[in-house]
Amino acid sequence: MNWVIYVLKDPRTQAVRYVGFTSKNPARRLRAHIEKAAREGGRTLKHKWLASLAECGLAPDLEIAESGVGDTWAEAERRWIAHYRANGARLVNVTDGARIFSFT
Repeated sequence: MNWVIYVLKDPRTQAVRYVGFTSKNPARRLRAHIEKAAREGGRTLKHKWLASLAECGLAPDLEIAESGVGDTWAEAERRWIAHYRANGARLVNVTDGARIFSFT
């Protein structure tokens, strides 16, 4: 399986706010995040953040942090989340990464 670890940045500050994984097209995954936030409102910190951007007519910037093949994505996602948290990023991630049930 091909995979990508991506970050979503606040377009106003370029601060990294979310680290995610996908085995699909990262741009499509970003659209799914935005659509879900619009549907579900403020259920999570991520949804609240995305909704606040949408209210300003903005969307997060997406940047690829790492890509690979195989089953090493979970370790990579945890490592990137830990990296950004250790460097003071105010991430909206709910977990420390690697939610095995989510391959989107």
